[in-house]
Amino acid sequence: MTADLESVLQISVAGTAILFSALAGLIGLMYLLTAPWLFEPPAAEKVASSEATSSQADAGQGTQARRRHAAALAVAVACASATRSLSNPSASDPDWRRLHHARRLGHVSPRTRTRT
Repeated sequence: MTADLESVLQISVAGTAILFSALAGLIGLMYLLTAPWLFEPPAAEKVASSEATSSQADAGQGTQARRRHAAALAVAVACASATRSLSNPSASDPDWRRLHHARRLGHVSPRTRTRT
């Protein structure tokens, strides 16, 4: 091997090693960030927090308020769509569109002429 080829191979080996180590590090970070054990509190804290939330009466009121708000939005959307008039879209077409549509419907293709 020549000296030039050896230096090229050394550079490519070093570059490949850096590339794969960077990929392995990235995959490791993704697994670490999506690990459920990282974001879940320990069992003792879970019990204490569940007891604290069950003793509070305000927790249910927030949920009820959100449900009422969602129901009001659903009713408003239903009323708005019911009052909107459903007009015939072809009645509001411009004259040129109706003209070309009539021509297209009245046009007899050569294929249909040969069949009859």
